[in-house]
Amino acid sequence: MITLAPDDVKKRFGPLFSKKFLVMVDKRAGIAEILEQCGIAFPHDSPVFKSVKTDILTLVQAEREAQVMGISFFDRNGRKGRIGALGAVLWGNRGIEAAGLYGESL
Repeated sequence: MITLAPDDVKKRFGPLFSKKFLVMVDKRAGIAEILEQCGIAFPHDSPVFKSVKTDILTLVQAEREAQVMGISFFDRNGRKGRIGALGAVLWGNRGIEAAGLYGESL
């Protein structure tokens, strides 16, 4: 098991990595648990956030927005899949809403 300090996490995973601790209390059982939630955080929402689900983006648009948001692509197939990868990263922490269409309530 490796334990990393917050500064080590930023060095290892970059400034977009966020860490949040949740405390769950079971009053009947008299116990409390501390859970760690990790994910990706951005300093602002991307204007492409909505359009990645509602519009047809070009590769150039996706690459430009990724650069603005500080997202790097690690390619194995040339540049294929970058639009979908951008959408996955932007929607990654949005829970069940990430699975549906934009504005659809699930």
